[in-house]
Amino acid sequence: MMSAPIAMLAAALLAQAPQSPSPQAPASPAATTPAGSAPAADDARLRAEALLAQRDAAPESLYNSGVAMYRAGDLELARELFATAAGRAKAGVAARSMYNRGTTSYAESLRAMQQAGAAAQPDPAAQQAVIDTLERSLRELKDAARADPANVDARANAELAYRVLKDLKKQQDQQKQDQQEKQDQQQQQDQQQKQDQQQKQDQQQKQDQQQKQDQQQKQDQQQKQDQQQKQDQQQKQDQQQQDQAEPPRERKPMSKQEVERLLQKIRDKERARLLDKIERERARTKPAPKDW
Repeated sequence: MMSAPIAMLAAALLAQAPQSPSPQAPASPAATTPAGSAPAADDARLRAEALLAQRDAAPESLYNSGVAMYRAGDLELARELFATAAGRAKAGVAARSMYNRGTTSYAESLRAMQQAGAAAQPDPAAQQAVIDTLERSLRELKDAARADPANVDARANAELAYRVLKDLKKQQDQQKQDQQEKQDQQQQQDQQQKQDQQQKQDQQQKQDQQQKQDQQQKQDQQQKQDQQQKQDQQQKQDQQQQDQAEPPRERKPMSKQEVERLLQKIRDKERARLLDKIERERARTKPAPKDW
């Protein structure tokens, strides 16, 4: 969208633009209108289109018809008439036609600028169309100034078109830069969101994996406990079955001879222990050998 300063400048320049191309064409070849009557706009447009279709139409007639279309606000048709007149006329009328052609293109640019400035949303295509029309107007006004160096208006309008064109291109470049920055920021945000989302997914996967591992460990431990309980229970059952299958053996009382033999073994072990103790004590207290 056009900025406020550029829109105000466009309105000011459009107000400064001449309402009718000047200088006027020679009056002799121009069509005349009976006194007291005025041609309708549609009739003027039809005559203008008819002149364009005539290969031998006089340049002056084309020029005057272009003036009429310019005053009627039909800038596109006016420019076509001036361009055709410039290509057919001699130096004087050709120079004036070239100037009016550039002025008409300039007016088209200003009108397009006002329309673009009134749009609610920026339209890059419309803005580029304004720039293209201004560039065409600048070329045509330069051609008019070269064709008639004495035409001060052609130089002035060319300067104005150049200034507006420069401001529009600067604004367009700034908009492109702002748009690129927005796109870069959006890409960074999207990339950061993807990274954050990926991190969340990774964390969730780790948590899920850890939960599965913990759950598996609990299941393994529970299985071991259940298996150990089954083994213990099976051992008890086996022991009970064995106890039930084999009746307890009755211990017979020892005979007198077995008792005496057991006591004799105990006395022999005690006597051997005492003798061994005495021998150890004697070995420690053995007298030193005599040296005589």
